[in-house]
Amino acid sequence: MKKAYTLVEVLIVMSIMGVVMAFLLNAVLKARQKVHLSRAHLMMDSIGAALRMYEDDFGAYPPSDEILGIPRSSAECLYYYLGATFVKGVNASRSAGPYMKFQGAELGLTVLTACDFDGEGSLDDDLKEILDPWESAYHYAYPPVNNLNTYDLYSQGPNGVNENGDGDDVNNWE
Repeated sequence: MKKAYTLVEVLIVMSIMGVVMAFLLNAVLKARQKVHLSRAHLMMDSIGAALRMYEDDFGAYPPSDEILGIPRSSAECLYYYLGATFVKGVNASRSAGPYMKFQGAELGLTVLTACDFDGEGSLDDDLKEILDPWESAYHYAYPPVNNLNTYDLYSQGPNGVNENGDGDDVNNWE
């Protein structure tokens, strides 16, 4: 006579496998969240280093609300002021920047905006935003509100809701 598994035995094994899979999935999601938080902090450290280099060259941090007198979002300002090459000095003998090199995966295109990013004299370059691991733009403020000696920089964090650096937002002042 051939021995077979009963329906109850099969259901017990399947329920045990389901519980084990639930624990594994939870662990994987927590690990992924830690990776995203680490990437956000690393990018903010890189942006901070680039902002300090800009400040060394120009004596102040870049503005967070305009580019060449035109109102823009803080994320667009970060991309422009950290990625462009600027001519310094009366005789234009010295240039400054770019302070960061960006990869395509960390940038989002801002629709219907253009600038003279490459310095060739025409507004034909797309203006972009630096994105966090959750695909939201980083927020930059100068003059700062929270980090009084430097600048405010934060990501909206995992929930994607702008809480002005509070809640689960990742910021540079805590």
